Amino acid sequence: MHPRLTLAISIMEAFAIFAYAISGLIEARKRRLDVVGAFLVALATAFGGATRLFDQRALLIADAVGLGLFSISGTSIALDAQMPAFVAAMMGVVTGVFGGIMRDVLCNEVPLILRDSRPYAVCAFAGCWLYLGLDWLGLEGVYNVLVSTGFILIARLVTLKLDVRLPH
Repeated sequence: MHPRLTLAISIMEAFAIFAYAISGLIEARKRRLDVVGAFLVALATAFGGATRLFDQRALLIADAVGLGLFSISGTSIALDAQMPAFVAAMMGVVTGVFGGIMRDVLCNEVPLILRDSRPYAVCAFAGCWLYLGLDWLGLEGVYNVLVSTGFILIARLVTLKLDVRLPH
């Protein structure tokens, strides 16, 4: 892996982990958890994937940022491990959504990904394939990461703004 790509992914992961830890603490506060419970929710959210924040709008924006950051990071790592493209894309999606699942389960809630019909994993999946396609075309790693992460973020926010729903 190119050194600049490694640095870009490390920086993305650090930002995502920090944002998720903060969002986990905020969710724990809303649930009136004690210090140990708040720490566990923050830790699970930070090192497991997706997130939420204060009000619903901020929660969804932060979640979209985390989804993009972790999805592309997971795809890149799987690709570096010589995984086939489909497996790399699926690893990216799982990396992007799993923290939110853990957070919701710890907070005794049905995971958002299972109860909200707005595209979530679909945005991550499309962004992971964009990353793979741009990699195949030879786009430099740092730019590929930025474009693909931005695509997931924008796709998720647009589907939220337009209230796009997947069929049940």
